[in-house]
Amino acid sequence: MTRTKETLRASLAMTSSDEAVSLELAAQEWSVARPGFADHVRELRDRLRAARR
Repeated sequence: MTRTKETLRASLAMTSSDEAVSLELAAQEWSVARPGFADHVRELRDRLRAARR
């Protein structure tokens, strides 16, 4: 949550879409690199699949 807020605050100073895309890409790359990310995504996917049944 903290990282998301930091990214949103930083985007307020952006004047071009290229800057905003670069900022968001960096934030997404950081998130995906966190330990346990793949496990959390897998758990969420499994819960969604189970809910559909």
